[in-house]
Amino acid sequence: MEYINQIVSSALILALAVTLSVLISTVVTLCYISAMQKKHHLEVGKLQRRFKMLNAGAIGMGEKILRLEARARSLHKAQEEMRTNDLDFSYAQAQKLIERGIDSDQVAVNSGLSSSEIQLMQLLHQQDTPVKQARPKKVAVSA
Repeated sequence: MEYINQIVSSALILALAVTLSVLISTVVTLCYISAMQKKHHLEVGKLQRRFKMLNAGAIGMGEKILRLEARARSLHKAQEEMRTNDLDFSYAQAQKLIERGIDSDQVAVNSGLSSSEIQLMQLLHQQDTPVKQARPKKVAVSA
């Protein structure tokens, strides 16, 4: 009987040891899992902050791009107006030179217009000039 008691006692001790090891192993595993969850939670928080920062930067960059596009459109419009004004000035300058009787090549050099444009303007000026000369001058009549 004593032998059976020893076997039961040994089996009981062995069962307690196995149970205790399983319990300790479970506690250690739970602590490890908890630590990993905290670590992942902190990492997710860092990533969320970085994402918010990048998102805010992207929004700011988008707004800046929109402002730059508006500025580019404004500058393009101003440049077109300047071209139109320059062209108007060139035509006006060429007209004055043609009226003075300057050679078409010289007018082209001074106005920046092509010689074809100058020749066309000269033709128009020649057609317009006889009409002006043919009109009688108004004479003031004294009563």
